[in-house]
Amino acid sequence: MPNAVCWLRAAFACLGAIGEGCPTPREFARRGVIHLPRLVASEITTLSLCDLTTGRRRVVGDPPHAFSRAELEAFDRHFREHPLVRFHTGNPDGGAHRISDSVDATAFRATALYADYYARTGIDHALALPLHVDERLLVSFVFNRRGCDFRDEERDLLELLRAPLSALYRQSCALAQARSKLASASGRAATPARD
Repeated sequence: MPNAVCWLRAAFACLGAIGEGCPTPREFARRGVIHLPRLVASEITTLSLCDLTTGRRRVVGDPPHAFSRAELEAFDRHFREHPLVRFHTGNPDGGAHRISDSVDATAFRATALYADYYARTGIDHALALPLHVDERLLVSFVFNRRGCDFRDEERDLLELLRAPLSALYRQSCALAQARSKLASASGRAATPARD
């Protein structure tokens, strides 16, 4: 139990650091990829925004620029066959999910996705924590590791953070929209009327 208490304290501190001061969506992403790996170790952590209409992904990552343009393009080539994309678009309330929850490691290593993207990046395992899923967009924090897979306990602990992180993400987007509308309205008000 002491370990659980320590983890919960660290989790509350992490949520506070991510959400402090009502960050913009970009700042929310930056803080998340820096602070979340302190709770569950990850060599590369991203906030991935998957455009389900175009089949393309944008990422904010730590370390920054962890993926080359060629690696990002390789991911997009296999976007619709990615086990995590397929799982979360098919199960919007599916929660934290590892690649190994969907496909056996041996079978995964035999895929074109693994050969073209994962072997190139040196990543062996990934776990996605979805924050938002609709018909157009899938937004997730993604934890990537070399070597050992994520344990059940790590996946379950991250799942406990899904609801508060999702709320912080929605809040950051809503505030960004409000700021944009306010700036637009202020610009119109400052423009003199024409006859």
